[in-house]
Amino acid sequence: MFQSTETAESLRDELVRVQQVPTAFFITWRQGVKLAGVYYFGDGTAEGYDHADGLDDLAPNLGRIVNALGVPSSGERTFIAAL
Repeated sequence: MFQSTETAESLRDELVRVQQVPTAFFITWRQGVKLAGVYYFGDGTAEGYDHADGLDDLAPNLGRIVNALGVPSSGERTFIAAL
């Protein structure tokens, strides 16, 4: 039988999990930025990387990326667009 206590606990657990997703994603994004090179993200500085509080602070700098790649292939353009 369907019990409201179980439903409330299940919903609460799911809400906690969903609220943790942005933080987990940002932590992973920071690791990727460090691997790719902080120069290509945010303001391009180590200080900017260290003080980044959210994804907007570490957004891809498309100008720097395109300059580094030269004329990107269609696959590279698709990848950059996905960022």
